[in-house]
Amino acid sequence: MGSDTLYFKILFVDESLGFSVIELIGEWNDLIGNDIMWLKRELIDPLLARGIDKYILMGENVLNYHGDEDSYYQEWAEESAEGWVIGMGFREHILDEWARLGFSRYFLFGEDWNDPMWRTRHPLQLYWAVSARLFPGLDCPSHIPQLR
Repeated sequence: MGSDTLYFKILFVDESLGFSVIELIGEWNDLIGNDIMWLKRELIDPLLARGIDKYILMGENVLNYHGDEDSYYQEWAEESAEGWVIGMGFREHILDEWARLGFSRYFLFGEDWNDPMWRTRHPLQLYWAVSARLFPGLDCPSHIPQLR
């Protein structure tokens, strides 16, 4: 599923936690292809309708980012106000562009949020690692293997 330049793959969804892991592949081009509109309308809106408001976006296979306006990012952040969006594994030049555009108002990203071992972790481990970081003192349920 995707636009002409950016493909999306839902790797995991847990409706009871309102959580999803989505992998992005290709070139994120809001300037020409308005990829954020496609992502928001075709993928995120249906997930939001199912109560999903916490997202990890895996971006190690996103090669470039070309930004434009931020209205879809703002809308997504407002509709996920009780949740969070984490950009994980994106290339440094993409993180630099997001920082320049002020996208930290809408989602969390940067070197602090990268987990190079994410493919070897169960998605619930990622969820609890992020949750514990956002809400210190939160205990991971005992049935979830601990991150090492």
